[in-house]
Amino acid sequence: MSMSGEVKLRDRNKLAFDWLPDHCERLLDGGCAWGYSTATYAPKAKALFGCDPSAEFIERARKEHPEIQFVACPLERTPYENESFDAITVTDVLEHVADDHQTLNELFRILKPGGSLIITTPNKGLFSFMDTENYAYYLRTKLPGLHRWMFRKKHGREPVPKVGYSSPHRHYSLKDYKSLLENSAFKGHFKIERVFYGGLFWYALSNNIFEALSVVTGLRAANLLTRPLKKLGDWDFFINYGRLSYNIGLLIKKT
Repeated sequence: MSMSGEVKLRDRNKLAFDWLPDHCERLLDGGCAWGYSTATYAPKAKALFGCDPSAEFIERARKEHPEIQFVACPLERTPYENESFDAITVTDVLEHVADDHQTLNELFRILKPGGSLIITTPNKGLFSFMDTENYAYYLRTKLPGLHRWMFRKKHGREPVPKVGYSSPHRHYSLKDYKSLLENSAFKGHFKIERVFYGGLFWYALSNNIFEALSVVTGLRAANLLTRPLKKLGDWDFFINYGRLSYNIGLLIKKT
């Protein structure tokens, strides 16, 4: 399978790649955006699929990765048949969905028995207050004029509504995950095989500095200026700070 538009595996996508079983028949990347990470999973699966609620993202994904089957749909309601996939990745997506309980029910329905589900989200860690997406949410809702000005400075255009950003980011703890699983269709039919904690201050700080600089200098210059910090953030991501960590991930087997 070709990997047109291949990007380097980083942080949560590298974690998902490392955790994916080899030689999957069918792999779904849930909340795939425009397929930038989906394509990197090609060595792990014979057939790749991706879904995202943004029709705009899916249109771009289909153009950039015609070898992958993409569908525009929310994770709460997908068009796939029961037990369709050997593995599903949901990397930093669950915090965006409208209904995380229904999302887990749907993931259970389309995952094969014995299949792997990999989920990553922000953790309820020490620096969870440094979530840049939540800054943006409160700017959009409380100070819309300032948000529009900052967006124009950063992107050079007017902001448009983004699917999955209508509420603040949810941060999850391991206890939250277990409660969600026990109160979903997974109840009595799952095993948490691995738990990942990673990233603390540098991972969050690099994101904050990038967002601030991008308003002043634009995206291209901000990317160049924060490249060393992003490398430091990538390194920090894979350091286990336990429950203090900014990121959490689970490898779940459907039994």
